[in-house]
Amino acid sequence: MIIETGISAFAQPAKLLVPLTAFVHSLRIISLSMQIFFNDGHLQAASHHISMSMMSRFMGLLQRLDASLLDMAQIAVVVFTVWFLIAWKENLVDLFVRLEKKKRDLGMSTGGLERVLLPMSSLLGWGLVTIGALMVLHVFGLNIQPLLTIGGVGGVAIGFGAQSVTSNAISGINLFLTRPFVVGDRVELKTTGGGTVLTGFVERIDVMRTIVRTDKGVPVAVPNRSITEMIVSNESRLGRSNVAANFKDPRQFTTSIGVRYEDLPKVKAITADIKAFLDQHPGVDKKLPYGSGLGSLQDWSVQIGLMAHTTPSQSSNFSGFSSDVMWKLVEIVEKHGAEFAYPTQVNIHQNPQMSGAPAAG
Repeated sequence: MIIETGISAFAQPAKLLVPLTAFVHSLRIISLSMQIFFNDGHLQAASHHISMSMMSRFMGLLQRLDASLLDMAQIAVVVFTVWFLIAWKENLVDLFVRLEKKKRDLGMSTGGLERVLLPMSSLLGWGLVTIGALMVLHVFGLNIQPLLTIGGVGGVAIGFGAQSVTSNAISGINLFLTRPFVVGDRVELKTTGGGTVLTGFVERIDVMRTIVRTDKGVPVAVPNRSITEMIVSNESRLGRSNVAANFKDPRQFTTSIGVRYEDLPKVKAITADIKAFLDQHPGVDKKLPYGSGLGSLQDWSVQIGLMAHTTPSQSSNFSGFSSDVMWKLVEIVEKHGAEFAYPTQVNIHQNPQMSGAPAAG
């Protein structure tokens, strides 16, 4: 199938450039034949009818025409090569994407190859176009050596006022290499101050910009330079993170709840039930410290503290463990008829007639 994609890619540019290249070479053959003809010794007899200056100008014209045709032929070869490689790349990517889709339809695991291929294909396409452009400039006689150095690129970019274009391209390459997200990931872009800028699914990653489709279905193009200056929260990595999936070390869970001072006599019974719950919970590591007790006496509440460590099997499901414990705490407090405390304010208004002050007569 790879050979078939190459043949298909070869046919696309060949339909246009092969006839054009043949036409250019035909003109070169005609030009060279005319030069040979006018340089032939048999024409010396007829040279008195043609001035030497006209002959020299005509020969110079033929030589310039031949040089221009040669440049056109070289440019055609460059364009054909770049066009062929890009078309072959697109055909290969399309082939792999279709194979990935077929695997998904059969319920097989794909490994997310499509998410990597699409942005890498875009980067490779830009690279081929850049190389082709440099080769064309070289054909026209431009010295491209300064463009191949960092200083040269920076100088040319500043000279043409393309600093933002260059920074976006460099940022795009950085995104391709570091891969903070791939196509299909759900991301949240935040400023360094923590404010949310955009939330949605990554639809496409180009060299210059990244397309994010919001929850409203609106595609938003974000310059890559802006993304590198933001905080990227990748929600899709939570489920497939190797760190989270393979995390086996115990994790400490601590919390505190506040009940009213009216419920202070019930605190011992509440903490005893919490301790009994922790004794029976399979997700609590009994080899490590755990327990519950009176934490502190605050201005408006009695604080009950709890501390426990998860077992290795519960470490990767820490959020589920935390939720289970918190719901049980609510159940235990309500079981003992206690209530959670919250700040209250009592306003006392004194009746002047009840204060014993003499009435004005």
